[in-house]
Amino acid sequence: MQDRPTAGELTVAVAHFLNKEIAPIMTDLRLRFRVLIAANLMSIVTRELDAGDAPIRAEWQRLVKLLERTTGEAPANSEDLHGAVEALNRELCARIRAGDADAGPWRAAVVAHVQATVIDKLRVANPRFLQRMLP
Repeated sequence: MQDRPTAGELTVAVAHFLNKEIAPIMTDLRLRFRVLIAANLMSIVTRELDAGDAPIRAEWQRLVKLLERTTGEAPANSEDLHGAVEALNRELCARIRAGDADAGPWRAAVVAHVQATVIDKLRVANPRFLQRMLP
């Protein structure tokens, strides 16, 4: 682990450099577009670093509750946590395909979970879109 600059500070600096110094002087529109994409990717990485594992932990907690699991704590290891969420999502998808979420209170719980998950993902991937969509 490094002291300063942090990974987040580095990604902010690179995004700023690409957006403010490189993109404005690009005359080749194709290359300018690619520079803007790279700057956007750096911004996404920055937001992902800032969020840490909170979004995936929140998704795990919602899925455990929704699928009525009695498991203890979420896996501490990031890779294991992602694997556990993937497995729970596969189960959720199977239940949705089976028609379990077609009506009733469980349907409402599924919709709430999916909305919360999409909002968490948009906070990282595209917060401006999220701002336009939420009141």
